Amino acid sequence: MFKNINWFEFVPATMSAIAAIAAAYSAIISMRVSEQSNLLAKMTSIANHHEAAVSLYFKVINELCRETECLRDICHHLQNDWPFQIELKDNKLLGGTNPRPLRHVIGNTSDLLANYSLKRNKFRKGTSGTVLSIIMRNSFEKMSDAEYQKLLKVADGKYEKFETTFGIPSICNEVSSAPAFRFGYYQLLKRVNSEDWSDIWRNAWCNDGSMDTYKCEYLRIKPLFKKAHTELTREIAKLAHTKFPLSINAELDIKYKELLNTIDHLIEDAEPSNMDDYKDWPNRDEVCMLTICSLAIVSNTSNQLSSIYTAVNTLT
Repeated sequence: MFKNINWFEFVPATMSAIAAIAAAYSAIISMRVSEQSNLLAKMTSIANHHEAAVSLYFKVINELCRETECLRDICHHLQNDWPFQIELKDNKLLGGTNPRPLRHVIGNTSDLLANYSLKRNKFRKGTSGTVLSIIMRNSFEKMSDAEYQKLLKVADGKYEKFETTFGIPSICNEVSSAPAFRFGYYQLLKRVNSEDWSDIWRNAWCNDGSMDTYKCEYLRIKPLFKKAHTELTREIAKLAHTKFPLSINAELDIKYKELLNTIDHLIEDAEPSNMDDYKDWPNRDEVCMLTICSLAIVSNTSNQLSSIYTAVNTLT
């Protein structure tokens, strides 16, 4: 088989081929090392360039978390204590044969409205406008005892959330048309009379009332939200025309966008003065819904503040 092979020619040729392969492999490795070095150098340059932006993010989010602790507590107590107070006015017999506790009805209905408004305005401010549109558009004109009895027949004795029984409201339609929300509203109208609702609403806005306490603390902290928004947007603008704008740093860019979105909601949608036109609302039948709207706004505020708190804990 190897009879005619000239070993003096074959061995050098083979060694030359092996050397060529080794050289090619070495070139590939060298190229990869060079690419990795270039990438590392670029990442280092970006990190150095964005050092001030990172420091600012940490400063802002930690300050917001620290300074909003009192507002978080007020939101928590409002969502829990106010429904308990309203429950003292409950005429439970009008809620069906085995109704859910009124505080659960209040919490479920307000949270449902809050979630609906947030989904409808996920990437922009405007949740409070969606919440209050229920009042502005007189959305509950067509209500009847026949409809209530029909809904009650389905939900009576069930302790799960109304959206579990009736389905989640579609953001393509007005929430006032959703059976889950309408049933919650019917329950509140039936079980607490309009005079009591008026007293509940009026007391909430008196000095040291539930909503007055929320308003005072919010107004105290609002300048911090505006300051944080200005600082973050200024930093983005400062980097925009440099070699490494913030958008090139995907992780940091997302953090900035999420925090700015949260602050936008807190500035525009958590503002209690959005409710000022409704403090002395003349229509008693709608005061019940105003209470739910207020709690929905507070619920959204609480969720935004919680996202800041969660982000800080993730960093530590």
